[in-house]
Parts: sequence; C-alpha cells; structure tokens
Amino acid sequence: MKYNLLTIIYIFLFVPIFGQNSKLISELSIDTSRLYSHFNEINSFDNYSLYASVYIGEFERIQFGATIIDNEKNYIVIFQTLKQPNFKIIDLLVIEKENNCYLQSYNCSCSEDIDHEIIGLARITKDEFTTQEFHENIIKAWRLNKKLKKITPIDSSGIKCYNDGFGV
Repeated sequence: MKYNLLTIIYIFLFVPIFGQNSKLISELSIDTSRLYSHFNEINSFDNYSLYASVYIGEFERIQFGATIIDNEKNYIVIFQTLKQPNFKIIDLLVIEKENNCYLQSYNCSCSEDIDHEIIGLARITKDEFTTQEFHENIIKAWRLNKKLKKITPIDSSGIKCYNDGFGV
C-alpha cells in the first residue's frame, strides 16, 4: 500500500496531538457525550475562573465556541459544539502561563481579515496594554479547527491579535 507524502506528514504532525488531547479528556474525567451548561460542572475545573467565552462562525449559524478558563498556573481552552443553551466538549488544550504572556482569542488574524478560529499567546509589556492597537508578539498560536473538531497548533509568525484594551 502506497502512502503519499501528505498522508505521512499528517500522521506525524497530528496523530500525537489528537492522542494527547484524548488522554487529557480522559484524565480529567470529562464525558464528551454529555451536554454541559457551565464549565464548573466538571470537578477538575473547581479551581479555575472564566477568562473568556467566544463563538466561532457567522452569528446566524453558530455551531462552535470556546470557553477559556484560567488559574494562577494555566489557561484551559475548552473547544465545544453548541446546543443552546448547552455545549458538548470536543477538545481541550492546557496552556502553561508564562511571564508577561496573555491568551488572546477571537480577534486574531494571519492576514488582513479576522479569523475567529485563531487564538494566540501574546507576550505583552505593560505599556502595550493601552498603546498598541494589535498585539504582534505572538509566541504560540492554535486553530479551533471546526472541520477537524480539534485544537491544532499553527505557525505563530505573521499572526496579530486585536488589543481590546487599546485606547482605554
């Protein structure tokens, strides 16, 4: 049986990611077939607070979203399908917090157009919180991939995220 180069690259790049996220979901005792109404229904998230919630897609046809929670050590991105007012968890990502780095969601782009599937970890200095319109020092980035129903890492070069605090 012949495999083309793209199939081999796909297997090496994405299969370990899927396995890791599935393992994490299992370790946290998350039931991916259950409908949840709030992240705090999951005991593993007891010491986390809401950081952000985003919807992905056109407003009339929103089927996906993400809830981002955090504590002093980590961000957790909960990728979900929406069954209003509830959701099903389809993937998770744990991001360890770094000094002067903040998770940016919803208003990121890799071109001129905003791509609501992109989230980025931005290194931000104190003065940039109000003086920079865009955060451009994105050190890590991921796609909330609706087609694959997975969170996948992407190249962070060229990505910028709108600064919600600009001008405040």
